Parts: sequence; structure tokens; C-alpha cells
Amino acid sequence: MVQGSDSALQIAISDKEIQAYLQRHPFGIGHRSDFNQSALSSLRNSLRFRPQCPPSAWQLADPARLDLTAEEVSRIQNWFERLKVQESERSWAWQVLAWKISRIPRTTRSVLSIGCGAGIELILIRALLPHAELMAVDFDDKVPPAVKTAIGLRFSQTHFNDFLAANLERFDLVFCNHVLEHLFEPEITLALVRRSLKPGGSLVAGLPIEGCSDGVFASAMRRMASRPGALHILDIGVLDAGHAWKTNPGDLKATLENQGFCKIQLYLRKTQDGLIDTLARKIDVLLYACSFGAARESLKLLPPGLIADGMVRWFLAAERRCWFGANRLKNRFAREILAQATVAHSD
Repeated sequence: MVQGSDSALQIAISDKEIQAYLQRHPFGIGHRSDFNQSALSSLRNSLRFRPQCPPSAWQLADPARLDLTAEEVSRIQNWFERLKVQESERSWAWQVLAWKISRIPRTTRSVLSIGCGAGIELILIRALLPHAELMAVDFDDKVPPAVKTAIGLRFSQTHFNDFLAANLERFDLVFCNHVLEHLFEPEITLALVRRSLKPGGSLVAGLPIEGCSDGVFASAMRRMASRPGALHILDIGVLDAGHAWKTNPGDLKATLENQGFCKIQLYLRKTQDGLIDTLARKIDVLLYACSFGAARESLKLLPPGLIADGMVRWFLAAERRCWFGANRLKNRFAREILAQATVAHSD
């Protein structure tokens, strides 16, 4: 199949142990050499293009324009005060989360948050839905006990798929922020999400769309997918195996439709595209190419036996700490989209 420049990419690994390892070590370098080799082998066997889909329409969303009432804003602020949320986390919540949370239907009575992290999104959801049942599931439990108690949260620490499979038609809403891009098997997880929703229920999900042709490393990642067997351990610093589903609007909409969702709406986050931002991107990409990019290509010329795990870890650690390293560049300039979809009512 000939792939177009906007074909999405997928790391399709089914082994849950390797999945978990790559989520904790997204560059394939942990402290177990056997797992490092297994992860690299799995990546070579699983990196592929996703089926091409027609382009999808989307609406532009300005994160500064919130669909919140004055009372809702006040309730959020009161919860922040009550739980003594740090100022940096409050600022992040208003800039990154609030425009997504505001899309939640106010008639929602039961909510499942997938991949809630430290739980800031749960505080906003509780402020908007004071009387709703609130549940969350994540691989790691990072929600402070005081927050759980205050907002009346029921938390489950387990694999998303296992939890969803055991809770059919239970929720009015499933919310997740920057979770779907981590899915190694998006069709399976989204099918389970749909089945966990009651008829008429909604999915509200924010995620980066890294499968677009205008991404900083779009061309490099497409070359890797064209020759996955030649994937080098240092390439994973560009690929970022933790983001297994590198989707785009067309692929995202088609995937949701294929798993039974309807009334799908996509909202692309408005970004700053002025001269200064364009110039900053070009300068940062040039700095990367002259430093880490050149060093990466030079090291890849060495025989594999001469590149020890320690050297790879040192290189990737140095790159991750630099603002023009591959991962920071990719994340900083990746576009972000919010998907809102519904489960059809029963006939």
C-alpha cells in the first residue's frame, strides 16, 4: 500500500509487559538489558503505517475562550483554594485543561477519567458536576488521598482495558487528556470505551496529533516506518515509543467511527503562528540538526557492539534535558486536538 504524507503511524505491540516497559522507558533504555533488547525487537516488528483515511474537518478552538459560567469558574477557584492547589498547577489547569473540561455535558451523572495522573482534571470535573459519580483508572496511583476523599473519588489502579471490560454501560462520560496517544491497540481500547458508556454517553478526549505531515520529525518517523527492521536504538529518541498512536484528524475520526461512535466533533487548539514563533521553530530545529541530530547519525554509523547501553542512556538523558532535544521539540510543536463523540441511543 502506498502511504501518503499524512498517513498516521502505529506502534502495535500486544504484549502488556512490553507495553508497560515502554511507557515507563519510552526511549527503550531502562536498567535491564534483556528488556531493552526485547523492546527494540518489538518496535522493529510493530512500527507501521495505519490505513489511509480521507481528511476530516475540524473546528478551531481558542483555549482562552471558555464555555464556563461565572458560577462554574467560581466553583473551580473555590476547589483550588480548598485543596490548596499550587499556583503553577492552577495556571496549567486553566491553560491546558479548562477548555477541554468545559465541553463536558452538564447533565452527566457518572464519569470515568482514564489516565488521571495527579488528579487536577478530577478537581475541575467535580467543580462542574457537583453531584456526579466520579471514578478514575490509571496504571499508577498519583492522586493524593486528601483529594480522593474531598471529591468523593473511587480509584482503580489497573490496566485500562481490564477495567473497561468489567464495567459495561456504566458511565455517561469517559474523559481523558493526553492518554489516547499512548495506546498500542487503540481499536481495542476505544471499543471497550464505547461499551463502557451508556446509550447516549460521551467521550471527551484531548491528545496531540503527531501523525501529520507538518510535525517537526514527521519525515524522519515516516522513514523509520518505511524500514522498521532497520530501526536503531538511538532512533527511539526521535520516535518516542511512549506515544504509540501517532494519529491525525482523518485517522482519529475514522477510528472512532469504526468502533461505533457517532456525532464526532474535532476541535483543533488554536496556536500562535506569528513570525516570532515560526522563527523560533526554525532556529530550534537548526540547533537540533547541528548538535544532537548530527551526533545521532554519527553514532549510528558505529557497529552495534561499540555502543553500550550506558552511552545510549547518557546521550538520551542529555538530549531530554535540552530545550532543542528531539522529544521536547516534538512535544512543543505538536498540534493538539479535542475529540468529542457519542454512543447512539438504543432503538
